[in-house]
Amino acid sequence: MYSPNSSKRPEPCCPIFSGRRRYITPCLPGTVSPGSCIKWRQNDTTCCLLKPVNSMVQAICELLFAVITFSKKSFRRGEPGMVIEIAPEKLKLIAAQKEDENWDFRSFLKASIADKKVDSLVHRLYKDISSQIDCKQCANCCRECSPVLHDKDITRLSQGAGIPVSEFREKYLKKVENDYVFNQKPCPFLKDNLCTQYSYRPDDCRSYPHLHKKGFVFRLIGVIDNYAVCPIVFHVYEKLKKELGWKKRTGFGRMPTYG
Repeated sequence: MYSPNSSKRPEPCCPIFSGRRRYITPCLPGTVSPGSCIKWRQNDTTCCLLKPVNSMVQAICELLFAVITFSKKSFRRGEPGMVIEIAPEKLKLIAAQKEDENWDFRSFLKASIADKKVDSLVHRLYKDISSQIDCKQCANCCRECSPVLHDKDITRLSQGAGIPVSEFREKYLKKVENDYVFNQKPCPFLKDNLCTQYSYRPDDCRSYPHLHKKGFVFRLIGVIDNYAVCPIVFHVYEKLKKELGWKKRTGFGRMPTYG
């Protein structure tokens, strides 16, 4: 039972109202009828009777609170009317649904638009969208991508790990054709969505998702691959369609993978 002189404030019964200055708390025994709520006045034995809050209303409040909490984990707000999707599983699903559309748009970009104009648009969109997304809430590239490690990357990472280069290669890397990549996914240095070797990370990781570079139209195969992985690439590609006034053409299949 709460004491009027207690410094501890009673727990709010409704999570929706708990952030306001006036707390709504469960009624104290003997003060008001069960099922009602009261506002507790510190250092005062009186209670202000508010409107009764029945179990159904409270359940609705709790449901709304749960929905809001879940939404904050999956979405971030961008410009008015725009929702920044960051849930990796949803990106992969949408990418599969829009595969033909994305290849169609690739063909449009390569055939119709000057590469310098596209670069300018992409750089602006990248700056805008990347500022709205916290990569530490995603880290999907560290789970899905295989960065290419050059000799200087391997040397730098081995220094960060505190082991010789030869041991680092044997423990963490494999060779694919002429390139070294990590021998496992997710990245062995990913922990709690953070890179434990961030200061020593490979150049490929530092540059990802590569949208700040020139020659966007010459890297579209990689862009489409990253569309399903990185929320930034996903939203830049979708926003670019709108910026250029492009509309999907029906009955147009996947484009050949040249260029």
